[in-house]
Amino acid sequence: MLILTPAFANDTAAVPTCWDWVRSPDGAQVVARGSDPASELPSDADCTLVLPMRWVSWQRVQWPKVSGARLRAALDGLLEDRLLQDTERLHFALPADLRAGAATWIACCERQRLQQCLETLHQAGLSPTRIAPSLWPTDTGAAVARIAAADGHHPWLSLATDSGCGHWPLAAAAPLLEVLGLREHAVHWSADAVSVARADAALDVRCTIESNESWLLRTAKSPWNLAQFEFSQTANRRRQQRWREAWRTLRHDRAWRPLRWGIGALLLVQLVGLNVHAWQLKRELHLAQAQQRQVLQAQFPSVTLVIDPVLQMQREVDRLRQSSGAVGPGDLESLLATLGQAAATTPWPGLCAIDHDASSTRLGVEALGSAALSDWQSRLQAAGLSVQTEDQSLVVRP
Repeated sequence: MLILTPAFANDTAAVPTCWDWVRSPDGAQVVARGSDPASELPSDADCTLVLPMRWVSWQRVQWPKVSGARLRAALDGLLEDRLLQDTERLHFALPADLRAGAATWIACCERQRLQQCLETLHQAGLSPTRIAPSLWPTDTGAAVARIAAADGHHPWLSLATDSGCGHWPLAAAAPLLEVLGLREHAVHWSADAVSVARADAALDVRCTIESNESWLLRTAKSPWNLAQFEFSQTANRRRQQRWREAWRTLRHDRAWRPLRWGIGALLLVQLVGLNVHAWQLKRELHLAQAQQRQVLQAQFPSVTLVIDPVLQMQREVDRLRQSSGAVGPGDLESLLATLGQAAATTPWPGLCAIDHDASSTRLGVEALGSAALSDWQSRLQAAGLSVQTEDQSLVVRP
């Protein structure tokens, strides 16, 4: 999967000129990283766009009971008096577990800037399947603080609590710890390598060094997907995305490791079992062929070179029968006897010629295709003979 984000969060340009990106097979390990223009980004069908922290704001509302067709109108009515911008210029996203009558968070971002980012990626051959925020409100009692040099020089503090999200320059953020009471709460502090020393000095806290690549991997797992309304994916793409996520989870997630080992062991047992069974069948075949050779050489000691025991035995039997004058199943006498027995009940329909050789007998008939001839064909086949129609004749073989 490919995870990318605009390189600088507070870049005032409408379209980012550079993108930070990472590639991961399982969403936990980075196999490649980079910072490139859109035209040089690697291609990937599973692409997630992570919006910078300051691009997304959050509003908490009491959600009314409305139908799906009126969601956008309901959002405009709920947020019209809370936002400084016109709601038509904003894009909204709702949580996956939206319930009527419950308090819920709503993500807001500038529609035109998001549209231009997506168009830039589409021109580069990338179509994000998910749009994730870098920071989102946490559960009750939890707090996440991220300190990063968003513009490459000046660190910013981004804070997410159960009361919402906020962003402040690091130099002016120290009083917030007391005002918000963060020193008495459990906060997950993290900072990039550039900002960690300045964060510890300015806020007197211990920050965990977390690279931007690791932060991207974490934010890509956000429960929020901002690809909604006009930015939503088609049903087919959403289905493909669910299949890819399910396959990635099954293939890499630690919780599914026993199942993966079980499937591997089952396949190994099946492979070993098939090989053992094939070996047994091959051994039985060799034993049967050895017995055929023994029977042939015991009954016909004159045969010293055995290539096809069954065929050679048939030839030896035919040779003995011919030398003794006995009638075989392929001889004309046997065929005429069979025809005579059948003609006792049903006359032969228009027999006009008999042509016999060592391999077959050709019977010329005048009424080919008649009902009586079809009955004769059935009788001959019931007697163990092979009957085929060729031109105006029946070809009979033993």
